[in-house]
Amino acid sequence: MGGRFRDRVWCYVDTPSVAEPQEMADRLLERKRRGFTMLKMDVGISLLWDVPGTLIAPAGAREDTTMHPFTGIQVTPKGVEYLASYVDTVRSIVSYDVALATDHFGHIALTRASGSGGPSNRSRWCGRGSDPVAVHRPVAPAHRGGGGADVHG
Repeated sequence: MGGRFRDRVWCYVDTPSVAEPQEMADRLLERKRRGFTMLKMDVGISLLWDVPGTLIAPAGAREDTTMHPFTGIQVTPKGVEYLASYVDTVRSIVSYDVALATDHFGHIALTRASGSGGPSNRSRWCGRGSDPVAVHRPVAPAHRGGGGADVHG
């Protein structure tokens, strides 16, 4: 029905969060050595819990299982800068000969991550100066409408 659409599909490999950017880069480099040409890393508030001044969070929020938009957690400008620096460090180690995507922005408000200026613009999230393949916009599952597919832009 309809014939062949493409001969090849570009796949990425995901990499869960780790606290140290060098360790994340090492994990990504291992995936790169295995032949993957698009890498994805999880970057979220798990990297910020123990960094003073990076989160605004109510007591008990770390253990709470409430959906992201209803937790009351916010990332401060210092937190945004910390995450952007983390991504920049990883990107500088992994290099620009491979696509690098990020994910897990559930607790990061759209106004902090969507290009409202300063360090949180799109090029910073994708690694300074890179051309993003896809930018995952931070949209809560309840607001995606339907099957919960990621929103790319």
